[in-house]
Amino acid sequence: MFYFEKMHQIINKLLIIMVSFAVVNGCSASSSWYSKFNWKAEDYFDDPKVIALCRAIEAKDIKKIDRLVANGADVNAKGKGNMTPLLWAFPDNKPEVFEDFRVWIRQSLHE
Repeated sequence: MFYFEKMHQIINKLLIIMVSFAVVNGCSASSSWYSKFNWKAEDYFDDPKVIALCRAIEAKDIKKIDRLVANGADVNAKGKGNMTPLLWAFPDNKPEVFEDFRVWIRQSLHE
């Protein structure tokens, strides 16, 4: 039990730091990070569910993200260069996605 509590604290601190960094540095509203740097989910992930999750993150479609996670998209998936869906959400400054990830990660730790 101690391990999960410690992991929860670490994840919460990491999310706060990441969101704070994104807010302070900001991102251009006119162009997404993904198009600006030619990021494509399929270049980082093989799992179609994770690719769909990344696309939903890009579109800021919280309802679709929730559906994908409920249907088995792995929020803890590691792709090329240790990319994860959480890191995929980071560049475009999506605090609402980070909050959902915090919930999903907490749930996955208790499964």
